[in-house]
Amino acid sequence: MFDAHANLPDYAHVKGDRHAELGLITEIVLRKAFKVEPSECTMVEIGSFRGESTEFWCKNFKKVYAVDPWQNGYDAEDGSSGGAPMELVEKEFDLRTKEYQDNGKLVKHKKTSMEAVDLFEDNSLDFVYIDGNHIYEYVKEDIDKWRPKTKILAGHDMGWIDANGINSVFRACRDFFNRPPDGVLPDTSWVYHLERYEENTVWTTTKTNDLIPRNTYGNSWFDLIPNYKGAV
Repeated sequence: MFDAHANLPDYAHVKGDRHAELGLITEIVLRKAFKVEPSECTMVEIGSFRGESTEFWCKNFKKVYAVDPWQNGYDAEDGSSGGAPMELVEKEFDLRTKEYQDNGKLVKHKKTSMEAVDLFEDNSLDFVYIDGNHIYEYVKEDIDKWRPKTKILAGHDMGWIDANGINSVFRACRDFFNRPPDGVLPDTSWVYHLERYEENTVWTTTKTNDLIPRNTYGNSWFDLIPNYKGAV
C-alpha cells in the first residue's frame, strides 16, 4: 500500500527528532497513502509523557485529546515509568502544550486509558495513537477498547519487549487483527485503516492450499515473526 522508507521528506532523516519521526505518519501514511487530511481530523493520544509528540499532533490535527495518568511504576522495563517524578513530567507537558490547552485545541485527560475510553462514542474519532503502558495485557486492552472508537488505529513500539519478556505490541496486534498493519514505519509506529481493513487484506494460497491473510505488501504475521524477538 505504501513504502514508508521511500521518498521520505528531508526532515524524516533527523535521528531522534520525534516530530520528524511522526511526520512520516502525517505525510506518508495519512496524506499520501490514506488521502486523509489531519487538519480536519480529531484524534486521541494514549500516553503523552512530556508532550513532545502531543505538541506535534496539535500542530497537525484539528482537535487532540491527550490521555495519561502521569503515574510512576507502571512497567519495570519502561525507563519512562521510573526515570523522573511524574509530577515534574506533567508540569513539563503543561508548559510545552500551554498554548494548545488555552485555545481549546488540546484537551488533557489525566486518566488511565480505560478511565478515558468511555468518554468517547464509537466511531467518533478519526485517529487514535497508542503509546501508553507497554505490558502485553494493557496493549491488548487498549487495542480492544479503542478500536471501535476510531477510523484509523495506530501506535508506537512494534518491537517492544515487556517486563514479562513478551513482544507485547506485536502480539497484541496479532491477537486482534487477521493480518499485519497496513504499514510499520522506521520509528516502529504501526498503522491500520479500520474502515478499509477488508479491502486492504490480501488472501493468498500456500503450498499446502491454506489461505493466508496478508497486508498489501504481501506480508503475513508468519513472515514478520523472524523480525521480532519473543513474538512466538
